[in-house]
Amino acid sequence: MYYRTSFPVCAYPSLFARNDRMARTPIKTAYRDEAFDALLELEMALADIEGSDDKLFGRERPAGRKVGRTDFQSMSYVDICAYVLDVVSVIKGEISRALALLALAPHLPEVLLLRAIGAATAINDFRCRALAWSAFAPHLPEALLPRAIDAATFIEDDSFRAKALSALTLHLSDHQRLEMLTRVLDAASAIEHEWPRARAFAALAPHLPGALLPRAIEAATAIDDDRCRALAWSAFAPHLPEAFLPRALEAVTLIQDEASRAAALSALAPHLSEALFPRALDVAATIEAEWHRADVLSALAPHLPATLPPRAFNVAIAILSDSYRAEALTALSPHLSEALLESAIKVAAASNDDGSRAKALSALASHLPAARLPLVLDVAIAIPEDSYRAEALTALSPHLSESLLEHAIEAAASQGDRSRADVLSALAPHLPETLLPRALEAVTLIQDEGYRAWAFSALAPHLSEALLPRALEAVTLIQDEGYRAWAFSALAPHLSEALFPRALDVATAILDCGSRARTLTAIAPHLPGHQRIEMLERALEAATFIRDEGRRARALSALAPHLPEALLVRALDVANAIQDDSDRAEALTAILPHWPQQPEGESDEDPVFLASMAADFIAATRALDIELDRQIETAREANAATARSLLNIAERLDRINDRHPS
Repeated sequence: MYYRTSFPVCAYPSLFARNDRMARTPIKTAYRDEAFDALLELEMALADIEGSDDKLFGRERPAGRKVGRTDFQSMSYVDICAYVLDVVSVIKGEISRALALLALAPHLPEVLLLRAIGAATAINDFRCRALAWSAFAPHLPEALLPRAIDAATFIEDDSFRAKALSALTLHLSDHQRLEMLTRVLDAASAIEHEWPRARAFAALAPHLPGALLPRAIEAATAIDDDRCRALAWSAFAPHLPEAFLPRALEAVTLIQDEASRAAALSALAPHLSEALFPRALDVAATIEAEWHRADVLSALAPHLPATLPPRAFNVAIAILSDSYRAEALTALSPHLSEALLESAIKVAAASNDDGSRAKALSALASHLPAARLPLVLDVAIAIPEDSYRAEALTALSPHLSESLLEHAIEAAASQGDRSRADVLSALAPHLPETLLPRALEAVTLIQDEGYRAWAFSALAPHLSEALLPRALEAVTLIQDEGYRAWAFSALAPHLSEALFPRALDVATAILDCGSRARTLTAIAPHLPGHQRIEMLERALEAATFIRDEGRRARALSALAPHLPEALLVRALDVANAIQDDSDRAEALTAILPHWPQQPEGESDEDPVFLASMAADFIAATRALDIELDRQIETAREANAATARSLLNIAERLDRINDRHPS
């Protein structure tokens, strides 16, 4: 049976982190090309064992390669893994070899782990070796851990060595772990350059037991460079016992560089005891750079004792920049008393920057007493710029009374099209029935059809039955067929049976295939039996003739849950005819869950089963590509191919394990 194995693209993300040395020393192009070729060779070896087809992720198998070699069929799983490990061990590119070992690690039997350790130890590049060691750490038996640790101590780079050793020591017994971490801490403390020393401390911090923390703190305090010392303290902060926090706060206070001091103080904030917060606020107030001061106040705000918000508020309103002051007030707003909230409203109202005023009012809205809401609404309506005024009104809408909601509708009606649509969409879920006619009228007066359709789609679920005929006629007046389909699709599920004939006239009169498919898909599920089948058939026909494959795939995806079996067969044919892999995968993935259950013992050669495999593969490949684009910007295409190969390796090993005797 086909299935996908959950497999992390990058189980060692720090290897690719943008602040690591590797990011500043990209892998050579030839080295990256080697990765795919070497792993493809490994894929082909596994395909030979498994007896699969000639296609490997879209690439032809080289001529002359055999498929389904009979000598593999009688081998045990251990022998197969040994063969695969031999293939991995001779991969020339070390990043490829490390990634292949990463893929193999969870699948190797214990008897092969010693050989795997040898393959990892033979990797010369310290980054790749650290990656391999970290991959093996969770799978090593206790007897092999000392040898692994000895080998990891020879990793040249200090921070990578600390990371690999820390990962390995997690699996030692308590006594052995303390002894090994002592050695690692000594080695980290002896690092000459302060930046790698601080990074080594940061890697060690989560793993240090209480007995070693005093030594680690002494070593961190001895770092001269502010940035490096801040990094070390930030890493230690979550792991410090309460008795060490006063010393940590004083050490942070002595950091001269404001950015580093702010970062370290923000890291300490969630862990400070109540007695230390006054001192922390004093330190925050001394930070001259207002953006750093706002950052620290935002970090301190959720943890402030009940007596300190007034003091923090005073630090916040002393910030001269409107935007940074708004940021600090936003963080403090849930913790302010009613009197301070009123002061905050006045501060926000006095802001010269519309965006900052809207941001502060939006944050304050949910914490204000009802008596203060009219004042805040007036301040929001007075914001000159449409988009910021809409932002503030949108935040206020869930908290307004009926009379204030009516006032907000009037304010929205005086705005530009986009802002009016924004505000009316936000107000819609909160409007009482008496205000819905006024809101519908305001929507119909929006000149831009796109924004009108947007507002209609937000208002439609809340309209009373008496207003639906009026809304349907308003929708028919939208000239652009795409926007008309959008608004109609939102309205269709709420129409009464008496309105179905008019709705069908509107839907079938649309000329654009994609828009017609969308409207018919929206109305069809609500029609009686024979009429529903007829409209679904017409929707599928319209979807078939959509020229743009992405739109066609989306139309099929929307239709799939409603199609009967006879139409599902046609939909599958339409989906398989899509040329673009990702669009075809989207359509197939939407259709196949609704396919009738296959009878027991159905052949794996069934076309639907094979289409399911194809859809799963394409979707998985696309997801891996997205993840790799995020993590490895400098080697996007090559690494995407590598990741696809690794996924295939893991899948094949799982399937081989199912089919072969252990």
